[in-house]
Amino acid sequence: MSLTFVVGTSRCGSTMLSRMLGAHPDVLSISEFWNCFLESVGHIPTHDMSGAEFWQLLAKPAPLYDGLVTAGIKTDEKIQPFPSRFNYDTGMPAFCRILAWSTDQPPDPLFDSLAAEATTWPRRPMAEHCRALFTAMATRLGRRVIVERTGGTLNQIELLREHFPEALFVFLHRDGPDAVLSMSRYPTLRLSALTTLAASLNSAFSPGVELLPEELRAITPSDFGGVTAPPYDKKRFQAFPIPLTYYAGMWSTKTRTGTRQIRLVPRASRTTLRYEKLLKETRAELAALASFIGVTADEQWLDWACEFANPGRIGSASAGLHPMDLAELRAACAAGNRAFDQLERDDLR
Repeated sequence: MSLTFVVGTSRCGSTMLSRMLGAHPDVLSISEFWNCFLESVGHIPTHDMSGAEFWQLLAKPAPLYDGLVTAGIKTDEKIQPFPSRFNYDTGMPAFCRILAWSTDQPPDPLFDSLAAEATTWPRRPMAEHCRALFTAMATRLGRRVIVERTGGTLNQIELLREHFPEALFVFLHRDGPDAVLSMSRYPTLRLSALTTLAASLNSAFSPGVELLPEELRAITPSDFGGVTAPPYDKKRFQAFPIPLTYYAGMWSTKTRTGTRQIRLVPRASRTTLRYEKLLKETRAELAALASFIGVTADEQWLDWACEFANPGRIGSASAGLHPMDLAELRAACAAGNRAFDQLERDDLR
C-alpha cells in the first residue's frame, strides 16, 4: 500500500486535512501517530524491537496529555462519543486515542485485534513494524492508501525519508502569524513551550535566553509548578505569560528546517500545499492532492470537502491583534514565510 506523510508546523491546518482525507473511501488517514512515542521515548524511535515491545510503546498512556484532559484544559472530543474501557483518569493508551481519530467505529475492538497480531511479530526495525501496523489497519478498514500526519513533524522529514524511502511527502504550510496565534492558544503546544522555556531558564548555556523579556528571565523554577506537569493548575497554565514572539521563533526555525530537508526529497515524491489556498480553492487543491497520493477525486467526496472547508478561517487567528503587535509578529515570522515562498518558486521552475 502506498504511504504518504503530511508534514508541517503545529497548527498548520493538518487536522482539517486529515479529516478531509479520512472522508475519502480509499484513504486511511492516521492522525498524530508519532505522538504515541513522545512521552515514553521523547522522539521517533528507529531501533530494532520485537512486536511485543513495539505494542508496549503504543499501549502506554501519556500522563502529561492525560493530565491536560483531566484538568479541563484540553477536550478530546473525538474519544468521548465512543464506549471504551479506557479513560483519562486511569490512563488512555496513546494508540487507542489515535485509532479513534482514524475511524468512526469504537476504538476498543480494533485496538484489541491489532494487539493480538502485533505482539506476535518478530524482532525487526521499527519502520517495518509501522508498515505492518498501517497495512493491518488499512486492511481491516477497507482502505488502500495510507496518509499519516502528526502536527509539528516538519523537522523530521530527513528521519522519515531515511526509514521510509518509498513514502511521499506533502508539506502543508500556513501563514506564520495565524499559525503562531493558534499555537499560543493550543494546550499541548502551550505545554511544549512551557517545558522548553523552563529548561532554557534553568540552563546557563541555553541559547536565546538573553532575547527573552526581562520579566521572563526573572522567573524561578518554582514558578513553573503546576504548569509543566500534572496535576496542572488550570488558571496558571492558561495565564502564564509566553510572548507570541517566542512561539514565532519556534515556528520560523521549524519552517526553515523543513524547507531545507524537503528539498532533499525527489521532486516526484513531494508536493506543497498552502492552508489558505486549500480553504479558498478546495476542489482544485484536493483533486491535485488525490492524484498525487494515488486515489480518484471522487465527486461526492469533493462536494463534502467543499462544504467542510471554511474560508472565513483565513486570517481569523490574527484578526484581533493590534496593528503594531501584528507587525511585530509578521517580522518574527518573516524568515520562515520567505523560506516557504522560495521553495514554491523553485519548484515551479
